[in-house]
Amino acid sequence: MPVEQITDEHLDLIADRIFESRCVPFLGAGANVSRKKPEYEGPKPEYDGLPLGTNVAAELVKLIRFEGGDPSNLPRVALQYEIKKDRPDLITKLKKIIPEHDRDPSPLLRTLARLPFRLIVTTNYDRLLERALNDLNKNELIRDYVTIVQSEAGILIQTREGEVVQDSQIGKKLEELQVFKGLLLYKLHGTFCDVKKEENEPEEEISPLIVTEDDYISFLTVAGMEGIGVPRLITKNITPNTLLFLGYSLEDWDFRTIHRGLIKTLSKHQKRQSFAIQKKPADYWVTFWEQQGIKIYDIDLYDFAELLESRYQTKYGQRLDEEAVV
Repeated sequence: MPVEQITDEHLDLIADRIFESRCVPFLGAGANVSRKKPEYEGPKPEYDGLPLGTNVAAELVKLIRFEGGDPSNLPRVALQYEIKKDRPDLITKLKKIIPEHDRDPSPLLRTLARLPFRLIVTTNYDRLLERALNDLNKNELIRDYVTIVQSEAGILIQTREGEVVQDSQIGKKLEELQVFKGLLLYKLHGTFCDVKKEENEPEEEISPLIVTEDDYISFLTVAGMEGIGVPRLITKNITPNTLLFLGYSLEDWDFRTIHRGLIKTLSKHQKRQSFAIQKKPADYWVTFWEQQGIKIYDIDLYDFAELLESRYQTKYGQRLDEEAVV
């Protein structure tokens, strides 16, 4: 059975690992989930968030003649949509269904932006975490970060100032990031992204997303390949560290494949305890992941964020060190 209250020992451990730069959050769609007042006791603020994957799939199904399969399975629905229409229209519809420009960063994202993580991994396409980081001021200084965006065909890198690095320049930039002191934001499934080729030209939609079944298969085929798959800079910061899964479904087969490749191969002497905050997980998944070294807590994400930030401040005072800002 999942536990509904995190222990002091585990809360302390997570805070310690953040301070030691040994904790890596993995964010899923639940990191931006809406919260309504009637479901909670006390003065909990409402939050109007973004739809989950099943809701996104349901909206796409309305726009095509869906020919069987699970209508809540976003990769399958997206594949049918792309075949029946085309890729640019799929991306356009996704950006309308996931209205990032009309939403604020969630309480969880604002908390994560204030804590001194060195790496955050997210499967979300939206840029709400980037906005939370841009909104963050510490003594009139803004925290520095670099976004590394994955696609099945390779990666691109975007700086906080908006500079986009692609193709032949990627290797050089990854080398420079070996000594980067700010935050690395790794977008595992791609991102919504617009860039200008020239100063006076309109923005070009490039949004490299891993969204259809075929995208996932292509990515998992090359995930371990240098220069195309998960960058070594990312893998060495994931292993061996405490992983903190927030709003992420641990049932997804793409996650399980990556976890097996990155974490499960470590010896018991290298593995650190990891945690997941997930509402109402099935008992068998709780047992399965505890055997893999991941403790699941069935508590509200935003309540957890408050607890974690409070514990970190109690133990370590300031939230950001001077090396994390510019």
